[in-house]
Amino acid sequence: MPNFNALLSREALFTRNLVLLLMNRRDFLSLSSVSAAPQVVEAPKRIMAGDLSPFEGTWDRATAAHLLRRTCFGPTPEEIDQALNLGLDGTLNLLFGNKGLPAPPVMYDFDDDKYAAEGQTWIEAPVADGGNNGRRIRSLRAWSIGLMVNEGIHLRESLTLFWHNHFSVEQGKVGEARNAYQYLDTLRRNALGNFKTLVEKVTILPAMLVYLDGRQNVKGRPNENYARELFELFSIGKGPLIGPGNYTYFTETDVLAAAECLTGWSGSTDSDEPGVPQVEFREDRHETGDKVFSSAFDGQVIKNQGQDEYKALIEMIFNRRQTAIHIVKKLYRWFLYYEIDENIHTNIIEPLADQLMEDGYEIKGVLRRFFASDHFLNAENHGGLIKHPIDFVVGTAKLTQFPIPTGNDFVNAYHIWYELMLDARDMQMEFLSPPDVAGWPAYYQEPLFHKIWINSVTLPNRIGFIKSWIDRGFRRGETRIEVDTLDLLSTVSDPFDPNVLISDWIQRFLPQPLSEGERNSLKNVLIPGLPDFEWTEEYMIYLQNPNDEMAEKSVRTKLEALLTSILTLAEFQLS
Repeated sequence: MPNFNALLSREALFTRNLVLLLMNRRDFLSLSSVSAAPQVVEAPKRIMAGDLSPFEGTWDRATAAHLLRRTCFGPTPEEIDQALNLGLDGTLNLLFGNKGLPAPPVMYDFDDDKYAAEGQTWIEAPVADGGNNGRRIRSLRAWSIGLMVNEGIHLRESLTLFWHNHFSVEQGKVGEARNAYQYLDTLRRNALGNFKTLVEKVTILPAMLVYLDGRQNVKGRPNENYARELFELFSIGKGPLIGPGNYTYFTETDVLAAAECLTGWSGSTDSDEPGVPQVEFREDRHETGDKVFSSAFDGQVIKNQGQDEYKALIEMIFNRRQTAIHIVKKLYRWFLYYEIDENIHTNIIEPLADQLMEDGYEIKGVLRRFFASDHFLNAENHGGLIKHPIDFVVGTAKLTQFPIPTGNDFVNAYHIWYELMLDARDMQMEFLSPPDVAGWPAYYQEPLFHKIWINSVTLPNRIGFIKSWIDRGFRRGETRIEVDTLDLLSTVSDPFDPNVLISDWIQRFLPQPLSEGERNSLKNVLIPGLPDFEWTEEYMIYLQNPNDEMAEKSVRTKLEALLTSILTLAEFQLS
């Protein structure tokens, strides 16, 4: 039986350490060295340093790592070195550079899809009887995680995940895999493009028409689901409640009028027909009367424009400055920090929102200015955000140099990617299935925001994932793929010195340096109570006798214990 008291104590201690880290990331006690009983610690109001003026500090390794940690997934030391050599402008050029679209997902390890054999894509293939749609969804999820693992220094996959959270759909309702693929493909193609254009495209995507009941939105019986979320979540936001059902930025009158603008659209894929999902506008199901909006939109009237009417609705919404403010706030919370006080709203959010409107809602310029700012890159803002679960598992795979197969062995690669997706799901971030239309609570639920990621369910799963990842690796039939700690050791500048080993691995895996006490605690894991030369001699013995299984096992066991200790520190949860 597990020791639940010990588990709860560890959880409380771990959470306390995270609070301490977020309060002061340079002066805290480590998980291994704290022995006092856990206590409630209230974090003070956090003051975010810097402003939107261009960063003029030192472009050093810590700054380059911070930029990549927030914009990519688990940047490796090699990627950080590349960014360091390129400089800030060169790194931003890579992050925002043109990049071809990836090859589509394929079927893997299944033999009962008559329309798509193993290794072939299914994105336009009919759905056959026998449940192959579920296998295609599995392929899509695995492939998506694989794109994150292999993205390198580029912003596209991180933004695609951001848009997935913003325009949230749940696969269980969306249904057919072709709908889900088209949805993700639309987000990816437009991730770095124009926000207003993306809203227009998402509005009539078959996946969204299914998910928010657009197909049931017809003349005489308007369905308000999508119209409400278009205002509240996808564009302008709510603002304070000013009356029953009425908010500052839109009212119930506006929801109904918008729903009428959106009548007449339907779209899906017939399971027995090949091809991409199709969308259809039916004039006879469209409300042709005038749509009159409230004073929130100055009483604007949208007259019948048939299949182009939804664009007129979106144009009206995007003429409001609050729409730009709303999306900039969501980008800020995704890439930097959840708290937006009056100072940040005035000096960061509003200027970026104004630029977004001036740029016609093109995303690139605003994000580049933000990422290049003193506010974003300031050292005071490093390591202050809890990694979301997908970042946690993908980053772990990359940083541990897990040898995911490539080329012809795509089957095992897909299996590993899918396992990573399941691990993130166990930490409450299931790709293609956010909990509701608002996305994952860590990006909107006050007052905890990102702290939601660490709780009594997710913490044991995070720690369990690390231990399994290092101890067991990937197992499938006769295939065994594991983290090679000796290979990781070869990247250390002086592997004979335990202090250098620990220092290099701290720099590799953690966003901030550790105190001397914490480093000593880690060294005690590597060589318990022994002088430094004991590690030097043991490693030397192994190098001189690489075929000695006992010598190899002794070194590997110590390295695995050290790696596990580092990756289960509270600090590893931070980006």
